[in-house]
Amino acid sequence: MNQWISKGGILMYPLLLFSVISLAIIIYKLVQFKSAHISHRRIEKDILVMEEQGIYSEELQDEGLRHMIGRLGECENATVEDSAQRWAAMKSGEAEEYLHILQLIGNISPMIGLFGTVTGLAISFYDISSVSSTVDASLLANGIYQAMITTIAGLAVGIPSQIAYHLLIKRVDSWSFSLQIALDYIVNSFKNKRRSS
Repeated sequence: MNQWISKGGILMYPLLLFSVISLAIIIYKLVQFKSAHISHRRIEKDILVMEEQGIYSEELQDEGLRHMIGRLGECENATVEDSAQRWAAMKSGEAEEYLHILQLIGNISPMIGLFGTVTGLAISFYDISSVSSTVDASLLANGIYQAMITTIAGLAVGIPSQIAYHLLIKRVDSWSFSLQIALDYIVNSFKNKRRSS
């Protein structure tokens, strides 16, 4: 590992840093999603419970929804929808936090690797051109090997970061969509109840 970093040159250090940041974000988001129950299936089950038993059912699993129902009960009729939308936007923002950094790392790591390859090749060809005698094939091969290390490292950081970003953002989008459906149902229930009373 140390040999790869030293042969790859100075651009290996930002790639190493990006790999650590990417891994930290992935672990953080997985733990956050688990503890905050970011799951569209959980919300969809709660929607079915509300349709069968009403919005005040004790069988609702999502604590956030239960809390939101309690808060909306205290709101004026005109502000119920606004309060629900603000709460949904805040929760979606929390779920998406740091994912843009993961996407950025996934996008720029291969570019840094390519930059390292191009500069390494340029240096290698410059060294070869400065040699007055015949060019040794091993000198050229060694220079190309060193240049390619940064491309390998850039792809090794970028590909997993992009995959993780797309999987995590898909989970957030599915959850946000289900949450919006649940909130629409809750808001309509409040409005219908207040109209009838």
